[in-house]
Amino acid sequence: MARLAKVLAGDWNTVEIVQNGKPVPEGAGRRGTVHVALVGSGTALVSEGHSTGAVGGDLRWFIAIWWAADAKVYRFLTCFKTPADAGCELRGTARWAGDTFVNDYEEVINGIVPGGDIFAAGPEFNYPEYPSVSLQQRSSRS
Repeated sequence: MARLAKVLAGDWNTVEIVQNGKPVPEGAGRRGTVHVALVGSGTALVSEGHSTGAVGGDLRWFIAIWWAADAKVYRFLTCFKTPADAGCELRGTARWAGDTFVNDYEEVINGIVPGGDIFAAGPEFNYPEYPSVSLQQRSSRS
């Protein structure tokens, strides 16, 4: 959890660049902020954020990530709220792929299973090895 917190904890500005497996036109993706913190004496990492954009509209979220030692994977709880929908679900597992934190899950969108989310920090990132990612965000510390 310390490694995850070192990379993700803090206050961030986000820009969504891929949504539902398709690139978002430049400047049209959701932009917002997120606060990420290690909680529960280091047992979980939580993030809470809000973003809005021409593509996707208004989105609020809460994510909790914890290490499941018995399965040797990170677990994800995600809660999302849009003007039309709200809900929470366990959303697959997560792992480190080098310096990249990847959330693997299955969600059918228009008959396609996109594959997962990538969480990365820095002004720019590109991961061609994950072409089916459903959501990518470029992030920078606030």
